[in-house]
Amino acid sequence: ELGKDLFVVPYDWRLDIASSSKELDSVVSQAVSNSPTSKVNIVAHSMGGLLAKNYLIRNGDSNINKIIFAGTPHLGAPKAFNLLNWGDDFDIKFLGLGLNKNKAKEIGQNMPAVYELLTSRGYFDKSGAYVKDDNGIDLNYDETGQLLVSGELLADHRNASLLARADEFHQTHDSWIPQSANVYNLLGCREYDTIGYFNFESDGSADINSTTGDGTVPLASAEHIP
Repeated sequence: ELGKDLFVVPYDWRLDIASSSKELDSVVSQAVSNSPTSKVNIVAHSMGGLLAKNYLIRNGDSNINKIIFAGTPHLGAPKAFNLLNWGDDFDIKFLGLGLNKNKAKEIGQNMPAVYELLTSRGYFDKSGAYVKDDNGIDLNYDETGQLLVSGELLADHRNASLLARADEFHQTHDSWIPQSANVYNLLGCREYDTIGYFNFESDGSADINSTTGDGTVPLASAEHIP
């Protein structure tokens, strides 16, 4: 029953994840006060899983019975790289109309959460590089960041300060370990069109290659729970 034993936490997915996560504080507190065991279960889908992790980092998990992640990009997703550089219509189409990918790129440039969805250092440690330059050389995390903010292969560049903030965010969140909560992690692994790699050409275009995942989040990112 909504407001009694079921609580929904909407958030603005454009904003900084740590700020949005604070919406959880009062809702979880209310849910705990309504719980006969003084514990609650959290179900978090996609980016919502990153909000939940931020809440748990700030508050601990002593009041949490189960935390259930569903398709959470724990280590980010290369699809965010695609959005920031070339735009993405997210397959939103209806009667020939849909999201304009160029407009999506434009409005995404200064959205903190989009940068926090970029692949983290942990992704590189686990899965390796996801960008090759026009010489076929794999770029590491810092080299990929340099490409984003000033690289000659890109016609325009990204927000360096938001990229640095996203790096700080993941360095504190990727290593989160549950203390007492039971953790369940639901993964998608059979959508082979999940964006996984970018191979740049000398003219700045890039071939996009796929990896196993759920269509948005690569398996290597979704399965990451230390």
